[in-house]
Amino acid sequence: MRGITPAATATIHSERRKENMVAVKNKSAVGYIRVSHADQVRDGWSLSAQRDKIEAYCKFHDLELIEIIEDQGISGCNIKDRPGMKRLVELTTNGQKPIVQAIVTVRLDRLFRSVRDAANTSEIWHKRGVALHSIGEGVQTNGAAGKMFFSLLAVFAEFERNQASERIRAGQGKRKSSGLKLGGNVPFGYSTDLEGRLSKLESEQQIILLIKNMRTSGDSYRTIADKLNADSITTRSGSKWHHTYIAKIDKRVE
Repeated sequence: MRGITPAATATIHSERRKENMVAVKNKSAVGYIRVSHADQVRDGWSLSAQRDKIEAYCKFHDLELIEIIEDQGISGCNIKDRPGMKRLVELTTNGQKPIVQAIVTVRLDRLFRSVRDAANTSEIWHKRGVALHSIGEGVQTNGAAGKMFFSLLAVFAEFERNQASERIRAGQGKRKSSGLKLGGNVPFGYSTDLEGRLSKLESEQQIILLIKNMRTSGDSYRTIADKLNADSITTRSGSKWHHTYIAKIDKRVE
C-alpha cells in the first residue's frame, strides 16, 4: 500500500490552515451596549466603556466585530421597549441564516432583566447557531456548560431585581406611613417641609372644596374651570385652569 506523500500532506495542512483562517474571519459578531439613566453615573458603565471592552474582547477572541448596537438612557425591563434590542433580535432571527455567529455584551443584565426573556431569546439564538458571549460572567452559550451557567445566572439576576423592587416598595411604604412625599410634584392642596413631610395648604384646600361642591351640583369639569377663571382664581403657578387639571384633582381626592 502506497503511503501519503510528503507533498500531499503539506498540501492538506496548507489547505486546512486556509480554511481555518476563513472560518475565523467569517466568525462575525455584533456587540450590544446599554445604559440607563442610573448607570450613567456609575464608573465603568458608560457606553464608551462598554464599547471598549467589547472591541478588546472580539480582538482577543478573533471575532470579526461588524457592528455595536446601543440603547442609551433606556431601562432593561422590557425587550420590546428597546429599539436597539429589537434590532439585535431581528438581525439574528430573520432570514434563513443569521448574518452573525456571535453576540457580545459586557454583562447579561445589559441584554436581559427577566428569566423569561433570557430563556426564550437565548434558546432561539442557540437553534440559529448564534453564540452569546457575556464578558463579565465569562459566559459562552455555544456549549452545554455555557448554556447551564447562563440559565443559572439569569435566574439569580431576576432574583436580585425582585429583591431590589421589594426594598424600594418597603422604603416607599415607610415614607408614606410617615407622611413623607414619595417623589414627583407636590400634590395640589399640600405643601412640604424641609424633611419632605406633606401638610395641607389651606388656600388650595378651599379650592378643592369648591371644586367638589360644584361637582356635587352637577357642573362639568369644563364649567368648573370656566367659573374659576371668571373669578380670577388661578392655579398654583398663576395660570388659568384647564378642565383636565380639574378632573385630575377631583379624582385624586375622591
